[in-house]
Amino acid sequence: MENKQVCDYCGSEDVLVMRWINPNTEEIDSMQAGTEGLVNWCKNCKEVATLIEKPENLFMLISGYWKDDKVEFENYMVYAYDGVIEEDDSIFYYGLSEDKIKEAISLGIETDLEFVITKYQTVK
Repeated sequence: MENKQVCDYCGSEDVLVMRWINPNTEEIDSMQAGTEGLVNWCKNCKEVATLIEKPENLFMLISGYWKDDKVEFENYMVYAYDGVIEEDDSIFYYGLSEDKIKEAISLGIETDLEFVITKYQTVK
């Protein structure tokens, strides 16, 4: 499997997918084979989970400014997942994947974040 599925919250690859199977024929019900017929479970979080493709970049540096006072910041480290076992003081914000950062840049000030992201770069 090339594109691994991971928990959207913690990033764990230790996830399970439940499928609806006819017990008489052992066939997967094609009406339920899409995402609506699936229940995902993260063994790390120990709860129902949303699965996403594993992001290529887990760490990014963002620059922007605070909404309240317009003070700029530069190269703050962010991590793609919310759920972490141990927090790291060097990480400014958890739960900002590259896709979420791109969306925040396009929305500008119209996000739920306390800051506006103006640019980012990946960390290799």
